[in-house]
Amino acid sequence: MSASSPSLPKGSLAEKYLHMPWQPVDAGNRKVFRLERGGLIMKITERLESTEADALRFLNQQLPTLPIPQLISSFVYAGKTHTIMTELKGTRLCDSMLRDKESLQRIFEQIQHCLRQLASVQRPPGDRRVLQSASGDGLLHPCFPDDGLCGPYDTTIDFYKSLFGLPDPHTLSALAGGTDKVEAIIARDCVIWVHRDLRSHNVLVHNGQLSGLIDWEDCGWFPAHWQLWVLRSDGFPPDRAWSEYWRALQFKDDSETAYKTLYDLCRQIRIVPGH
Repeated sequence: MSASSPSLPKGSLAEKYLHMPWQPVDAGNRKVFRLERGGLIMKITERLESTEADALRFLNQQLPTLPIPQLISSFVYAGKTHTIMTELKGTRLCDSMLRDKESLQRIFEQIQHCLRQLASVQRPPGDRRVLQSASGDGLLHPCFPDDGLCGPYDTTIDFYKSLFGLPDPHTLSALAGGTDKVEAIIARDCVIWVHRDLRSHNVLVHNGQLSGLIDWEDCGWFPAHWQLWVLRSDGFPPDRAWSEYWRALQFKDDSETAYKTLYDLCRQIRIVPGH
């Protein structure tokens, strides 16, 4: 991609970066580009709030050793956000030849270390809002992404009432047939930073080691058990080794209990939360 439009503002970031020689990362994908000489990636999105640039800026500052792209710059041009970031070495785990148990175990343990780092990020005391991005805005609704950004919600319970379409004064407990413990169990789980699409296609490996985690646009503050939903669900295409590993791994008690409670509730009402 090479832009030479005369409408580019002189001396602007748009002029600086859009005159560089970019090429699509994948044929037919006009949203992600690689600098011809390598080293940089440019992603273009119509979203102006809760962008990947917001997430990377926040995480680069909070967790400087986390293996994620480094944000170089971001700007809005022609009504779209352009995010310039470093390109990470590696092949997507789902496309790699790593299929032996020992290699996968090593990669999964390195991912666990990253998850512990993400869970350690501190929020202002008392702030438990969920479905909230690094910019403080909402995120795409897990079930209705075409509706645009929604949230943030004041509590985890408010989030799930929206997810299940429950207007006040209806409760999750009533949805579960009057079991009064449902809301207490789900609300007990902490709110942490969650990678909302952490599956093998967003994991990079190089020389048998984890080299990066990518695609942070829809990530933000969620109840901790939401990360379990993501890790344990079948992606597309399904990666059996991936989902089986995370289903067998035990997380913190509050998260596991909330996950099981929500799982049972969803089976009862025949709803599968989005990811």
